[in-house]
Amino acid sequence: MNNQLITQLASNCFFVKGAKKNLIIDLQNNEWYHVDFDVTKEKNYSNGQISKEDLDYMLKRQILIQIPKKIKKHFIPTPTSFDVPSIIEAAIIDRNESSTYSLSSTLAWLDNLIVKFCQVRFFSDAQLSEIIEILECVKKSNVESLDFIVPYSKEISDFLEENIGSFPKLHSVIFHGSPFNLNELTVYKKRRLYMMLQLKNSNTCGIVHPGFFSKTKHHVLKSMNFNSCLYKKIGIDVDGSIKNCPSMKEKIGHINNAKELNYNDLKTEYWDIKKDNVEICKDCEFRYICNDCRVQVNHKNARPNTCKYNPYQNKWEGQKGYKTPISKTDL
Repeated sequence: MNNQLITQLASNCFFVKGAKKNLIIDLQNNEWYHVDFDVTKEKNYSNGQISKEDLDYMLKRQILIQIPKKIKKHFIPTPTSFDVPSIIEAAIIDRNESSTYSLSSTLAWLDNLIVKFCQVRFFSDAQLSEIIEILECVKKSNVESLDFIVPYSKEISDFLEENIGSFPKLHSVIFHGSPFNLNELTVYKKRRLYMMLQLKNSNTCGIVHPGFFSKTKHHVLKSMNFNSCLYKKIGIDVDGSIKNCPSMKEKIGHINNAKELNYNDLKTEYWDIKKDNVEICKDCEFRYICNDCRVQVNHKNARPNTCKYNPYQNKWEGQKGYKTPISKTDL
């Protein structure tokens, strides 16, 4: 009896129960799997609830493991707590033709907050000098990853092509309003996306789509504990107003007076609205790998209007029989 084998979920995997389907998030392989059964219940492996084919597949992928029952206590699940050392972890900086605030001063303030992830969005033509200024400021800062969203410019594209090795913190560049669509990786593994769609303002964010799902440990644990988009985030809108997100109406202050703000000024109620607190989302199996927008909602704890998935039907908009979810009555 002491050598009896039991089957259990690997410590690097999370099981998420949904209204109709369940999800297994594999942090080690950065993948997710839809399943109809509950892998946390040992009896399901012996009563036929899990087919031999599924069981063999998950054992091979090390999603499930088989261990002697007597050593089960030594297999400790991955802790689900989450925190980051930064005062503010992520920042979005928006610019258009009317923006007059200083880029270098803004980046210096964000550096004092120990920002690790920074995205700069231009909704009108950007000057190459502005791009270089940002790259040089980030090179000497605490920022670990920089993303650009900028109108298509052959001059900027060619400059980055020729100098990409000089800016190791540059993570990706999205060129919108491009004459062509193209997604490619440079030799330095930096992603560049050229898309014909023109982005005119900050209202184009918050799209919910499987292509934007994130299975990283950082994202999953943050989603379990806080808002996956707005926790420890700062947005600078095109006028220089400081917000939790540039798309929001609520203002925290202005970049010209940023030094007068303290931590409590920067923290908002949205930081703590996790998916488990959101209507309909709390019943969705994708809730910990999906992003969450608190801007395009009907009220504070409502599902994002940009989501077109019904967890009670397990269908996306466009699939036969899909209807907009309202509550569990859709089951």
